[in-house]
Amino acid sequence: MRTLLLISLLFLSGCDLFSDNPLSDPAKESIDSSIIGTWTWYEEGDWGFVHIGTDAAQKQLKITMVEFKAGGKMDTTEFTGHTTKLASHSFLNLRWTRPEDMEKGYFFMEYRIGTNTLEGAFLATEIFEKAIRAGTLKGEIISQGLARKVLVHAGQEDLRRFVTQNLASLTTNTFRLKKLSLAK
Repeated sequence: MRTLLLISLLFLSGCDLFSDNPLSDPAKESIDSSIIGTWTWYEEGDWGFVHIGTDAAQKQLKITMVEFKAGGKMDTTEFTGHTTKLASHSFLNLRWTRPEDMEKGYFFMEYRIGTNTLEGAFLATEIFEKAIRAGTLKGEIISQGLARKVLVHAGQEDLRRFVTQNLASLTTNTFRLKKLSLAK
């Protein structure tokens, strides 16, 4: 249930950390082909797929998540994005495509590809919030009742520098997906 909860929380309801800029220019960074494929999870009657492929015309990834819930309810979410390598760490730079009413900025996920697994972790909002409050990273914090949204306005180079300097403590909410192998 933990994986489903994290994926649903982060993908469907949205994370609360967004950036005006990606970690790298998609035109200058090649796509990590190891992430391409269909990934799946199953927990306590809820299951789903994350399909990751390329959009050659736009030179970026297309990601579709299909979640099946108890009782047959299905939700679909779509993203575009690209990969970035910083030091020995791999990141996804993602933007919502559907639903259309989601935040328009980038959000990030660190990932590792193992033997038929994709392990992911989203970036810890608190680290960015602390830096914005201290004035060391350009951005704003918007309070929405009990919730808050952290918007990073730093330029790409400042953002890359900040992420690189904080790699050891940057991620939170990890999850693991299994690669779907289709018979040939």
